Amino acid sequence: MGKFMSDDRRSRRPRSGFTLVEVMASMAIFAVTLGSTAQGLAYAYGLVNLQNQRVTANNDCRAVIAALRQVALEQPDTTACPASANKFPCVLLDFRNTFPASAAAVAALSADDRMPFTGIYTLRNENFTIDLTSKTGAAAVNGTGASTSTNPVYVTVTVRWTGPRGITYTEVVSTAITNG
Repeated sequence: MGKFMSDDRRSRRPRSGFTLVEVMASMAIFAVTLGSTAQGLAYAYGLVNLQNQRVTANNDCRAVIAALRQVALEQPDTTACPASANKFPCVLLDFRNTFPASAAAVAALSADDRMPFTGIYTLRNENFTIDLTSKTGAAAVNGTGASTSTNPVYVTVTVRWTGPRGITYTEVVSTAITNG
């Protein structure tokens, strides 16, 4: 009889631990939470990567504008703009017309000619458009004298590149350059 009594006491004690269903439900909740967190982190990383590309593109636009300002300041003699010609905005127009079309074109330049383009063309499929206009939006012109030439020249540098997921992005920076 003592044996049956001890079995009864054992069966009346509360059981400790979790059932298989409870463990499976908590694992499912954990997996969903972990998956959502991982997806959110991946999305945030993508946004940070895109923002870094936008900053790079903006800096590239500013580098092109800085090179244009340097050319306007120095007004070097070129084939298109000899010493006897009106130099402004001829030097800007010449810079735009001889601007390398791609990273391969920059690499093909001599070391001295490559210097103004150092650090650009780092984004995937990056290309530039340089617009030189008057205040009315007409194309900048180099006349025979200062009175017939565009001054100031309104410069718009546009860079396009292929970003995450193959989407084409654009960054635009504008300014005005004058010779006086």
